[in-house]
Amino acid sequence: MDDVLKLRDIAATLILSARRTQLMSSSETLQDFILHLNGSLMLNMFNGANPLSVDDEVFEEEFGRYEKHIERCDEEYYEFYSLQIQNMKNAILTELNRLENSKPIKNWQEKIDMYLDIIKTELVASQNIGVLSLAENFDCPLMWAHYSDEHNGFCCAYSIPGDVSNFAATNEIQKVDYDGVRTVLTSQLHELFSNPIGNTTDINKAIYFVKAKKWKYENEYRMIGKPGLRKSPFILESIYFGLRCKESVKFSIMSALANRDSTVTFYQMKEVKGTFKLEPEPITLSNLQGLPRN
Repeated sequence: MDDVLKLRDIAATLILSARRTQLMSSSETLQDFILHLNGSLMLNMFNGANPLSVDDEVFEEEFGRYEKHIERCDEEYYEFYSLQIQNMKNAILTELNRLENSKPIKNWQEKIDMYLDIIKTELVASQNIGVLSLAENFDCPLMWAHYSDEHNGFCCAYSIPGDVSNFAATNEIQKVDYDGVRTVLTSQLHELFSNPIGNTTDINKAIYFVKAKKWKYENEYRMIGKPGLRKSPFILESIYFGLRCKESVKFSIMSALANRDSTVTFYQMKEVKGTFKLEPEPITLSNLQGLPRN
């Protein structure tokens, strides 16, 4: 029971944090505050007109005349904003209670699992973390079917500069664990919220680096970091084209990478006759058929 209450409060705090950010950045909040004051000062200031529709120069002039009456605006806004936050938290707790009671939850563990799922989702959203997924092997038929548009795409191969262990630690890259436990303990979450700058290694591992056994064929490595474009810490070494990759795609990629400082090698994937195995065959621009040589 105690764990459920703690987890419910943590879930509410995370959801509130996301909505609070939206509330603080929303012009509607300021508009609501202005309309909140309309009953007295603001209506007098603009002779009954909506202050949001008044010309900028008129607003500044009238605001200056009434400046001595609005010295308490900061304090009033803080109280108004605090009330908005409290109302929002109450609404979140009400919604969580409704969600908890609407499901046929048979025991406390199911309630705990429900809140842990909510918390994991909110943690991922609030941390603003991007995930780069990499595979260990380039010749897995399932990987080509699932992630390369059934061989119409291509596979990029990278090498790691310098010491592997140091690179992995610096760039937060790890091999995915297919036998691990994807559990975040209540005590770990409680510690995280008690000490926000504390160690999040165990929580991040459970969220980002554990997958079900059925995905083991991927032999996946993951790197986490801030989302968006960034300079790659890897070195592009080679590109493998799928069985059905178009000649025009190959030509465009090979031409674009032809003048790089570091050489990139290119391969065409081929089926090994009579088997399901794939093997690479080196190719150059001169190997391509039906395209300009110029």
